[in-house]
Amino acid sequence: AGATDFTRAGLVELNGSHSGNCREEEVLMHEHLDPGFLTLEPRASAAGLQVLEGQVGEWRMIEPELGPGDIVVLACEALQRVTNGAIQGSLHRVVSVGGQPRHSL
Repeated sequence: AGATDFTRAGLVELNGSHSGNCREEEVLMHEHLDPGFLTLEPRASAAGLQVLEGQVGEWRMIEPELGPGDIVVLACEALQRVTNGAIQGSLHRVVSVGGQPRHSL
């Protein structure tokens, strides 16, 4: 199947976001699970993506651990459902860091 077939079937989704002029510690996107199977998230222009570490129950900032070409892979709600919870979805959120503008895909 070509890329357009996946897009028509709802299997591929491209989202982008931009945030600017934020307060120092503002939640830009509240905690959530993405609805699909997997989310591929290239490194954003500024830090802010946090994933909840289930074992510890604390939010962990992801971007500082990434190299320039790294991609974050998040398990999503549909994958959690079809595996009966054997693979847990990645609960995540986005916060502002230092009030820096942030661009992401």
